[in-house]
Amino acid sequence: MGWGSWHWLVRFAGARHERLFRLRQHYAYKFSVASSVEGFKKQAPELEQGIAATAFYELTFNPATRMDVNSTDSRYPNPAMEWIMKKLGGPSTEKDAAT
Repeated sequence: MGWGSWHWLVRFAGARHERLFRLRQHYAYKFSVASSVEGFKKQAPELEQGIAATAFYELTFNPATRMDVNSTDSRYPNPAMEWIMKKLGGPSTEKDAAT
């Protein structure tokens, strides 16, 4: 394996590790919200409907959709792929930075 291959592999593994870490954070947040709902309702019974609605909203989103969609590092960790996507008209670093 050449230097470029190792570099790409390290960047790819790093991007996957970061994504997994962020997903774990999202699910830990969901767990804390779900386990706190009953306590919040007991502390503020007059706001029970609002608390339930807010908790429901927070628990229904898919954490994977809130990940950094515009991150080019996680999209194309290989510089050659970035160049190919730029030539084909796909999203690239320059286009993401311009918008």
